[in-house]
Amino acid sequence: MRKKSECHIKQIKDKAKKRADTIPETKPLVMLDTVPEPFSEGELDTALKKMKTGKAVGHDHISSEIVKYLGLKGRGMMLRIGDLTLAQKKLADDWKVSIVVPIFKKGGWERL
Repeated sequence: MRKKSECHIKQIKDKAKKRADTIPETKPLVMLDTVPEPFSEGELDTALKKMKTGKAVGHDHISSEIVKYLGLKGRGMMLRIGDLTLAQKKLADDWKVSIVVPIFKKGGWERL
């Protein structure tokens, strides 16, 4: 079983690397004096370590494994997106969407 999971992780890393190579470069974010400090690499590392793996993907079809194994470009983009979110003080509409699918125990559906 361990071999299978290692192969799966390798495939995820390979896909993430290919996608990261196609991401266009963006201009650096200009920070205003009133904006909190930009996110640090350490803060990103801490957040990524807390992400649970093996969970279902959301409506964006991005698994936590893909996010955890981003390359340098992808990590840089994550930091820039976080900084931009702080600067604008606004969350992207897609980040406010959640899909909840109830999983009923045996006989649970009939009790509704």
